[in-house]
Amino acid sequence: MKKLILFFFSIFLITNASFADCPLPAPANLTPLSKTSCSITITWKAVNGAASYKLRYKLKASSTWIKVNAGNTTAYTVSGLSSVTPYDFSVASVCPNNNAGVFSNIISVKTNSCSLPNNPEVSNITSASAHTTWMPVCPASSYILRYKKTANSVWNKVGNIMVPSYTIIALEPQTNYEVQVRSACSADTSAWTESVTFLTLNAVVPAHPNIVMILLDDARYDAFKPNGGPSYLNYPSIDRIANEGVNFKYFLPTSSQCTPSRGTILTGLYAHKHGAVSNKNNINTSIPQIQEILHDNGYFTGVIGKYTFSNNPDGCDWYAVSASLAYIDPHLFTNGIHKDYPGHVTDVYSQLLGAFFDSIPANKPFFLMFWPISPHGPSIPRDQDTSFYVNQTMPFPSNFYKYPKNYPRYYYTFDQRWDFNASQTDSMRLIEFQTQQGTDMNVDTILTRLENMGILDSTMVIFTSDNGYMKGEHLMAAKQVALEESIRLPLFIRYPAWFMWNTVVTDQIGSNMDLAPTILEAANIPDTFKMDGISLHQLFNGTIPRKDFLYEYCSQEALPPIRAVRSVEYKYIYSFCDQTTEEFYDLIIDPKENTNQIFNPAYTSLIQEYRNKKDSLRVVFNDTISEIRHCSLAKIQMRNSVESESESEYADVNGIYLFPSPADQRLQLRFFVGKNMSMLLTVKNEMGETMVTNFSRENGWIRLVVDCSNWLPGAYFAFLLDDEEIRTCKMMVMH
Repeated sequence: MKKLILFFFSIFLITNASFADCPLPAPANLTPLSKTSCSITITWKAVNGAASYKLRYKLKASSTWIKVNAGNTTAYTVSGLSSVTPYDFSVASVCPNNNAGVFSNIISVKTNSCSLPNNPEVSNITSASAHTTWMPVCPASSYILRYKKTANSVWNKVGNIMVPSYTIIALEPQTNYEVQVRSACSADTSAWTESVTFLTLNAVVPAHPNIVMILLDDARYDAFKPNGGPSYLNYPSIDRIANEGVNFKYFLPTSSQCTPSRGTILTGLYAHKHGAVSNKNNINTSIPQIQEILHDNGYFTGVIGKYTFSNNPDGCDWYAVSASLAYIDPHLFTNGIHKDYPGHVTDVYSQLLGAFFDSIPANKPFFLMFWPISPHGPSIPRDQDTSFYVNQTMPFPSNFYKYPKNYPRYYYTFDQRWDFNASQTDSMRLIEFQTQQGTDMNVDTILTRLENMGILDSTMVIFTSDNGYMKGEHLMAAKQVALEESIRLPLFIRYPAWFMWNTVVTDQIGSNMDLAPTILEAANIPDTFKMDGISLHQLFNGTIPRKDFLYEYCSQEALPPIRAVRSVEYKYIYSFCDQTTEEFYDLIIDPKENTNQIFNPAYTSLIQEYRNKKDSLRVVFNDTISEIRHCSLAKIQMRNSVESESESEYADVNGIYLFPSPADQRLQLRFFVGKNMSMLLTVKNEMGETMVTNFSRENGWIRLVVDCSNWLPGAYFAFLLDDEEIRTCKMMVMH
């Protein structure tokens, strides 16, 4: 009993000693001052004599407290909390001897569901864009931004913004806008911030803008996302030019060949006028080139890449031109000196771009022609780019077959044939896309340098190509002919003084002969040079429309001279042969030009109209060529065959009728072979294993019905063989 009394007496002494170490009372009036989805600020009434305070908090459902020193103020913010969650708080006074007194009564506070962003601001305002930033208060899964003209009531909304900033584009100049932001949390959104208002700048047209022309080699129009290229392509800098400027959907070369096309770009003239009618000819030296004209008008001029015409480009203050098409360790003629550069040409270009920009005299406008060799084959990507797109499906020609009828015989001469199978075709497109990845890096180098110099918006940036290239379409490998894949080019121009962001032109036809006149107008230099082209600015504004375009090819080796008239809807092609060789395509119903309608009675009057247009345009452009070659149409069929009524459910993929596409349970194929009894049909998988060889014949048709329900998903190929050709159809099976 005595021991028990002594024990309780000891406890009493210890307790009284503790109170004696800090006898201050607990703070009163604990109140939540503010809260967010991840923090709570607690305030309390000051205690006389308290040197500081200690705060403890815990999840309401927990028994474990977390203690923190709250300092000598009467408020403290606890951060890192979970949203929509209740917490308990309690505070104790701390005496001068650093001992804490008793803790106050507990209060419970629940965090908010989603916090409002702080301090939204607008900066980098131009005539067409504005950059918005804000401060996240608590972590959010994403953000939502909305903006509108101040005078309007309807908001434009942008969601799924993953970082606390966003550039608003496609704004109108000299216009008042307002913008608001909100946080998006897992199951909720915050309120909108207060509006931030701003006024876009006036669209000032520079008197002498800087000009950069980026000209790729053999790059087709459809190799870029803005023109319908594969969605997986990752060329952000090239896409940026299109998205922040204008995209001319119909942009054609006067001649689809390297030297004639580049001669037209430099002179604004057709090849039959500037003299470089083939890759073996040069520009007439009496004709001024665009860089010479700009140089004479005070511009600092330069060229990097494939200039073609000389190792000493006329009118250039600074140059580094390719002596070959080497992708690795290129040899260039740089400002009068032959020099070997180690490494990949793409990385070499970046070095040369930096050197050019460093050479520009202060306060002087400049004109740069950046003309890389990519993606001219055989393409070679950088090592770091070879991992791109390896798991993606390459765009494969739906008309991967030889024309069955009414085609010029010269289409399948040695130089024009596509002698690669489907797998090789896919591989070559993959390498091309990977090589262009490095080109996008070069474009980024240019745009970043212009931004850092503060002159991006006062610089006209032009992105295009010298010519297209057929890569398996109709089993052709051609770029001189007038078919679409040969003569459709990309053209993106970023120049806010003329073109609003994300503008697309689909009702006018632009041409590479328009580039020089466009540059002259931008530089305020009168066109006294009698150029054939017109300014794309005037074409865009509708001041000078162009609905019909004359294409020319001046002949080389096995190909005859070609003239074609291309409108948005139709194309007429005339070959200078000793036998009538004409083609007519309805591009509305047949954009892949699978069927030559030249003998179709339904188009008779329209064909004559285009013949007349061809003759008239030749007179306008003083085209007097009269060279004739021995050539003609092959496999002439005077009327299009009439298919059965049920044929409408089939897709004419390649002269082969395929249904459905892609297939799931059953696949049907039909080939028209007429009386050719030697035709053989086989279907193979991607490994080359034969899947089907049996088929039936009926009234000149080969018919094949396949149960593909047990086939593995993927690509399969039908091969139709006869004595003259192999026709191939790629099919997809998806379960």
